[in-house]
Amino acid sequence: MDLTFQQIQKYESGANRISATRLFRLSQVLHVSITYFFEGVVGKRPANYGKHVPPDTLTKFLSTNESTQLTVAFAQITNPSVRKRALDLIKSLA
Repeated sequence: MDLTFQQIQKYESGANRISATRLFRLSQVLHVSITYFFEGVVGKRPANYGKHVPPDTLTKFLSTNESTQLTVAFAQITNPSVRKRALDLIKSLA
């Protein structure tokens, strides 16, 4: 994955967050579903979580080239208000 030992340590310790794209790539390298990394995670969903998406549907989407492109493009938006507008646009299209 072309990561330094130090970067892996930062991910493991929680000093740095791992991007969705890198997490997806890691799931491919390890030959596991991306949901593997979230097994046993218990938490409260945000109030605006919306409709439930079946895990297999989400996994299929995350394995597409479009999801990778979307994730990379969205991550490059640095302005919070632009990010929110982009998310609102995608929600309205859905």
